[in-house]
Amino acid sequence: MARGKYKRKRERKLLQAVPIAELSFGTRLTNILEKADIHTLADLCALSGEQLKATPGLGEASYKAICEKLAERGITLT
Repeated sequence: MARGKYKRKRERKLLQAVPIAELSFGTRLTNILEKADIHTLADLCALSGEQLKATPGLGEASYKAICEKLAERGITLT
């Protein structure tokens, strides 16, 4: 059991090290996420799909762009 816990902790640290700007979103989308206090990949992954959709200024096209970028990294929103 302990191995799984430490593995998840390491994965979280790696996600925290990836800034949103590194995901190559457009400037508008990056600004929307940063204004919503989402600065790292870990911040983004902590949100559910519904929470992300409720972000002011974030439309359906932006939501799909985020999901595509996360899918490239093997991450899905709940």
